Amino acid sequence: QCIKLAVMFLDLDLFKGINDTLGHDAGDAVLVETAKRLQGCLREGDTVARLGGDEFVILMPELKEDADAARLASRLIAAVKAPLQVGGREMYITTSVGIAVFPEDGNEAEALLKCADTAMYQAKQSGRNTYQLHSLALNTLSARRLSMEQHLRTAIEQGEMELAYQVKVDLNNGAMCGAEALIRWTHPELGVVQPVDFIPLVERMGLMPTLGEWVLRTACRQNRRWMDQGLPHIRMAVNLSAKQFLKGNLADTIISILAESGMPPELLEVELTEATIISHPQEVGRVLERLSAAGVRIVIDDFGTRQSSLKALSQMPIDALKIDHSFIDGLGQAFEEREIISAIIRLAHALGMRAVAESVEHMYQVEVLRAAGCDEIQGYLISRAVSPADLETLFHRELLPMG
Repeated sequence: QCIKLAVMFLDLDLFKGINDTLGHDAGDAVLVETAKRLQGCLREGDTVARLGGDEFVILMPELKEDADAARLASRLIAAVKAPLQVGGREMYITTSVGIAVFPEDGNEAEALLKCADTAMYQAKQSGRNTYQLHSLALNTLSARRLSMEQHLRTAIEQGEMELAYQVKVDLNNGAMCGAEALIRWTHPELGVVQPVDFIPLVERMGLMPTLGEWVLRTACRQNRRWMDQGLPHIRMAVNLSAKQFLKGNLADTIISILAESGMPPELLEVELTEATIISHPQEVGRVLERLSAAGVRIVIDDFGTRQSSLKALSQMPIDALKIDHSFIDGLGQAFEEREIISAIIRLAHALGMRAVAESVEHMYQVEVLRAAGCDEIQGYLISRAVSPADLETLFHRELLPMG
């Protein structure tokens, strides 16, 4: 049986700020204390060395399974994160850890160090204060992300971005009542890239305000075109990210786009997650008040996934709660899920809000939702996200049997 070993690459998060604000003596003291803590986590036979700056390498020989390296990484992260005293001041430091395993990730020291360094970078991209194992799949992902980053800045100008629209149906009459705008990207080399793969890159590169504005403008113009064709008026739902709320002029941008497109404000629904409200309640609250005053409708997406304050929600101008898909998936199969759904719908109505269910795929889910008093649904049972031309064919069709 092949003897395995792990190489770990550690880098302290945001360490430069310590040197810049407190001086190099404080930075040196942090490094000394960090080295002691790392040493205290190791097994007999493990080795830790400082490469330079705030970078450390750990060699873990006689590795029985990859999980052992992950467990050590967790202990290292916890040890570094504990508060420390520097110059009479209490400080908190975190670290990101990359792990490479011999022989899967390389046969030579240089190759293993490079793989561990790549994995450490991925850990930082994941939000820091965590670890990442290297793998061939991770290498492929890195190359794919690099290619996406290189193209993202010009993707909008080159016409690579487009919107697809998923229908929303009123459960009371089975008619189309709205559509959610969902972004799609056709990469010149990679083909169709899913939002889950490129939206995090957009946010990290600081492009979300630009992309978000394009989505808003495109969706509003499209809905105005449908109105001008004499089609029934529907609400257009657009997702907003936390980054857009923090830019500072989001309300002005939305109001300006509405005026420019000629779409009535009451036909625009902006969707934001519970997490966005929890993370930035004051900034978000100010924007929502202005949008509500202008006539725009507000929808909370993924409701039920975070412990948001009901009092805070009741004080914000929210028009609808969108029940998270995780509750809908098990609907009709588990009694607990039905009770949770009913409770969320009653809560929404008690707060004067509509209840919307997403990811509906089966008629038995519709029956449970209808019995519980849900107002609207969307999902593959009705339609996938489709092009503007394909959505036009759905306006006058019976999308949901009422019998």
